[in-house]
Amino acid sequence: DLERVERRRAEEEQDAREQAEADDLERAEQEALAKAERAARERAALVAKEKRLERERRARAKAAQAASSFASSAIENQVPATHPAPAPSYNSFLQPGSLYEPDEGDSLGPYEVASVGSNESEMMHPLPNLTRDEQSEIAAVRREAMRDCVLSDWSDWSDCRRFRHDGMKLRFSKRYREVLQPPLPGGRPCAADMVSSRSCMTMGTLTAIRSMGDLMYYPLEVVDRLIGSEGG
Repeated sequence: DLERVERRRAEEEQDAREQAEADDLERAEQEALAKAERAARERAALVAKEKRLERERRARAKAAQAASSFASSAIENQVPATHPAPAPSYNSFLQPGSLYEPDEGDSLGPYEVASVGSNESEMMHPLPNLTRDEQSEIAAVRREAMRDCVLSDWSDWSDCRRFRHDGMKLRFSKRYREVLQPPLPGGRPCAADMVSSRSCMTMGTLTAIRSMGDLMYYPLEVVDRLIGSEGG
């Protein structure tokens, strides 16, 4: 009897050590996953900031260029007061750097820009006082801002880890994936499943799979289905 008690105590201590090791490994994996997600968010914020600064720099440069071109054009077109000012030609509106102000009969209509990853398109109206080239550039920036979430591939399945649950000894394996590019406005959001689990089934655990091999892996939904059919 004393030998059985000692053996049982040794088994319980071994189970406790294995459970503690599994808990430590689980915490380490969760910390690594959280660290990777924080790094991805920081990278995305840095990229967004750099793009915003670049857009602001381009906008300031275009505004300065347009103002300079308009002032130069006004000086060149000056004529003596005794002669009427010549009517501006249509082509002068289309020269780079000039201001484009279409008449009511020649106004630009709305155009469509398709969002990446969506089945619908977004209607965008042209901005006033911009040339066609400038409007196209701004539309390209808008399209670029619509970015989908990008996820990494799934990691390899981890080793089976044993832990106790409701008096039962269970074994599970996990795999992970991380966010490489968080979604920007208009982009497809990230999937909710970042961690996937499956049960490690050994021969004899369920009668339905006793002849399937010494160590078999089954997704959790398959395990639930087998347990349900066996219990019924």
